[in-house]
Amino acid sequence: MALELKGFDTFHKMMKGGEFESVFNQFMRRKNRTLRELGKSRLQKEINSGNFAQNAAATIAIKGSTKPLIDSGTLRSQVGATGADYGLAFIVGVRRQTGTGKNLAHMLETGWSQDVTPKMRKWFATQAAKSKGRFKPLSKGTTKIFVPPRPFMDRAFFEDRGFADMVVMEWKGVMHQTFMAFVNKGRAERYK
Repeated sequence: MALELKGFDTFHKMMKGGEFESVFNQFMRRKNRTLRELGKSRLQKEINSGNFAQNAAATIAIKGSTKPLIDSGTLRSQVGATGADYGLAFIVGVRRQTGTGKNLAHMLETGWSQDVTPKMRKWFATQAAKSKGRFKPLSKGTTKIFVPPRPFMDRAFFEDRGFADMVVMEWKGVMHQTFMAFVNKGRAERYK
């Protein structure tokens, strides 16, 4: 998922090299530091909102909470933000993997299904026995477990266009700031 300022690549190629690019990059890096922290905060707030598909009864019994995406707070604490290598963009996301190296944040965002293995079936039966009726073992006909999507990233950045519009406005402001720096420099040189 990415925000894009229309015509920005063309503009950047036209202005590439020299003092203009240097000043523009300096202003853009500074602005993106602020924007990425705002993005990080926005994503953490969305994870914490809990306004998602409810946890299944088995999940509630296992983790002891009805709040989706929140267990120990690890997902929220692993939200990070960084600048892109070339300085003209920023990245906000979650670096969280499962024990097998899968991208857990993406899985939670989009949902997934898991084939039921004999080991899982046995584990559910044991947990159901321990739960004193809070949830039941898997039925023989259950071959997959479905985890619904909880689109916390999509909601934080794209469902409400407010953040995207603000980023575009701020980036346009950087362009204006750069042009004005050169206008003011030209004026100062003119009146020397």
